[in-house]
Amino acid sequence: MGIEPELKGYLEGIRYRLRLDPAAEKEIVRELYTHIEDRAQELKEAGLSQVEATRSATERFGRPKAIAAEIYKVYSKGNWKMALLAAMPHLLIALLFALHLWQNTSWVVVMLISMITISAYGWRHGRPSWFCTWLGYTLVPVFIATLLSLYTLGRALFYLLAGSGPETNLWILLAIFAYLPFSLWLLGSSVTSVVRRDWLYGSLMTLPLPAIACWLFALYRDGSFFESSEQYLQDQAPWIALSFFALAIGAAAFIRLRQRLLKAGVLLTAGFLTLLIVACADPSVLGSPGLVAAGFLLVALLFSPALLEHKLGHEAGEVWIDAGLERWSEGS
Repeated sequence: MGIEPELKGYLEGIRYRLRLDPAAEKEIVRELYTHIEDRAQELKEAGLSQVEATRSATERFGRPKAIAAEIYKVYSKGNWKMALLAAMPHLLIALLFALHLWQNTSWVVVMLISMITISAYGWRHGRPSWFCTWLGYTLVPVFIATLLSLYTLGRALFYLLAGSGPETNLWILLAIFAYLPFSLWLLGSSVTSVVRRDWLYGSLMTLPLPAIACWLFALYRDGSFFESSEQYLQDQAPWIALSFFALAIGAAAFIRLRQRLLKAGVLLTAGFLTLLIVACADPSVLGSPGLVAAGFLLVALLFSPALLEHKLGHEAGEVWIDAGLERWSEGS
């Protein structure tokens, strides 16, 4: 026997507003389904029809928005293990510079492979909230390579149209044309999937981008890397480590907090703190005007996922409610 359309719509209205881990959402909806069905069965035995019993049971249970808000307050707070997992990528980057391991290529490669592996594991196992930070760092090299590819492609196009400027090697252009579709698909699908789940997770994923951009800008000025870039990193390593340690605290606090407003606030605070650390370490990178501009960009970056979610819509769950609950109810 299938799920009644009215009950299915009621459960979907709750699930749509939960914004929790998919596994937790499924378990919560199943529990709600059990309670409502039990209540509806009691009402049927009292003489009501199936439709009337279901409608009465859902009305007594409460409005979907209020129910979802109460459930979110209870389940949105992650445990310390989840908080540590979310903070771990930031801590690894901090340790990489605090212990000067960035000079060892093997350590950098091992760390990158670890981030890719754990991101893939989290993606295949329900995309828990802590995996967003791992995914963010995994996508950073892809994002940087995509920007460089687009820049190179634009420079080649300018040379073709204007007949001036540096000429780009044909093999490089062919490699870019082969790489760009894959990179754009990977970035688009990953960001879309996370944002449609909850825009706050999209903000958590992009949290390290301002700090990474500032430190890269410090190394890349006037179109070329500093000749003394290694010495610069050596001198600034404690500050770089401190900036990523601040991000780790912000990610852990995000997981431990319950209220959505506080979660957004802690991400914004951690982002501003990293900008202040960069400004203190190297005022030539972020002076007062630069700090204000970077602050505006930080706000835009952290809250742009909310606009993207508004356009894309929240992740649909009707399919698994329709099919999954039916299989579960038939097997119980």
